[in-house]
Amino acid sequence: MNRKALGALITLNVVLLVALVLSSHVPQATAQAFGGPQYRMIAGKTAGRSGQSVVYITDLASTKMVAVIFNSANNTLSPLDGRVLKDDMMLAGGAAGR
Repeated sequence: MNRKALGALITLNVVLLVALVLSSHVPQATAQAFGGPQYRMIAGKTAGRSGQSVVYITDLASTKMVAVIFNSANNTLSPLDGRVLKDDMMLAGGAAGR
């Protein structure tokens, strides 16, 4: 192998190593980076209601939660109730401190 080919291979390996290091240290983009709302939904069965499930939708930024019933017979959502979880936690924390 001549000196020119060896130098080219060493240069190529250094470039590939730098690219690998740089690509492994790039932070991943998240939904929070855009400042938009983040929602979580949890579904569960209801007692005594066949064909209906409750879906709890929580906005993590404002800590508001709403419960809706999904009726699979006609594919509709009906709101049940809403809560502000932060207020509920404050009340529970005050009661626990007594």
